[in-house]
Amino acid sequence: PHRPTGVDTSDPTPFACTAPAESSHPRTMSSFRNATKRVAKKERSAPASHKRVGFLERKKDYKQRAENYHMKERRLRAMEERAELRNREEFYHRMISSKTDDGKHVQERKGKKYNQQEMLLLKSQDAGYILTKLQSEKKKIERLKAMLQLSEQKMEELEQKTSNYRKSRRDADLDEFSEDEDEDGEGERLGRAGDE
Repeated sequence: PHRPTGVDTSDPTPFACTAPAESSHPRTMSSFRNATKRVAKKERSAPASHKRVGFLERKKDYKQRAENYHMKERRLRAMEERAELRNREEFYHRMISSKTDDGKHVQERKGKKYNQQEMLLLKSQDAGYILTKLQSEKKKIERLKAMLQLSEQKMEELEQKTSNYRKSRRDADLDEFSEDEDEDGEGERLGRAGDE
């Protein structure tokens, strides 16, 4: 094989890379530097003499504006190319019913054209439909109110029954308790204990 001149041919690896020289900075310094918080660089404000000119554009602002401009440029170029490559004899049946208005496609509405009498008839039918719906909804409301009144009456009756039941149970329990006391004679014993 061809070897460049000035290279020692006895060395089996003439193109081997040598190890990089040791850096003068220890490794811990770089990791410490990365660990600390860095202060964000602030741009200086525009000089007072430039205030009358307006906003001072920075590089990042220019880059954003340039990228936006080039993106629009690419889109326009692609649209122009598509328009050039378009088949001028291409035909779709929808082209009959659509038209362009200020460069935008507008689809014609396919609907029956009504004369004035038919429109009045349709409007009166709509009004009649609305009135019947209104009446049916009113009836539903009345029915619900009646059901609510019935349920309130039933709740009152139920509450009355439960309170009567509780009273009767309490009275029965008291009667039972007083009978038990008399049978055991605890009442008399308590009375005697109180006398002593």
